[in-house]
Amino acid sequence: MMADAAISMITLLREAKGWNQTDLAREAGVSQAVISRLETGALELTPDRRDALVKALDCPPEILEEQPTVPG
Repeated sequence: MMADAAISMITLLREAKGWNQTDLAREAGVSQAVISRLETGALELTPDRRDALVKALDCPPEILEEQPTVPG
């Protein structure tokens, strides 16, 4: 399952573009169901999916990489 930060970032970047899930799905070449499942953490963000989202969202790949949890 994806880290919460990466899940939130997909939604945040999508909404910043004024896109709904269908818009992002079209740009990324996946179904709307895939975007929905990614955003809820029900689907793993594979390298291929991450690459497609990075291209569609025009963002650095590091933004969608799982970040380590900092204790505290």
